[in-house]
Amino acid sequence: MRFNINGIGLASGITFSIIYVVCAVISAAFPNGALKFFNLFAHSVDLTKLTGKSFTFGSFIAGLILTFIAAYLAGVIFAYVYNLFDKR
Repeated sequence: MRFNINGIGLASGITFSIIYVVCAVISAAFPNGALKFFNLFAHSVDLTKLTGKSFTFGSFIAGLILTFIAAYLAGVIFAYVYNLFDKR
């Protein structure tokens, strides 16, 4: 089965954008809890030392756009590489 490259890119971009929005809402509603949660993913890095920058609507939109673009490109690359190996 060959993948539609643009379709996979869009699906990936939209999926990760939804995750980004949910994450941003949780981070805004529970900043300390979110920081503790994400600190679990940082392994030996203490993220609490990096706090201090305020979360603005502009930074939210910029992050959302960048998340969509990065996920779209990852989906496109994935689908393209998959199609290269699908020789049916």
